[in-house]
Amino acid sequence: MNALAGAGAAVVLVALLVAFDAHGLGTLMARSETPLLPLAVLTFGFIVTLSSVAMGAAVMLLPRGDSEPRGTAKVPVGELVPVRVAARAKRR
Repeated sequence: MNALAGAGAAVVLVALLVAFDAHGLGTLMARSETPLLPLAVLTFGFIVTLSSVAMGAAVMLLPRGDSEPRGTAKVPVGELVPVRVAARAKRR
């Protein structure tokens, strides 16, 4: 559903960009030898981008059912833990 909402928003946005001739976009497409090709490419790009944004936002806004951290992490998320690392001095 969210991908369809993003696709619908993309089609509306492209239609508005072409209809209002934003930055001469509509004129440029109208004067092209094949005006449907740039329109299709622009629409496809907007659909992919806005559908991805809508789906990503929907996934990130999913409620989390548990309050306990999952996995093998023993440290709560966001807490910094110092780690010792052995390093050798560079010889010149």
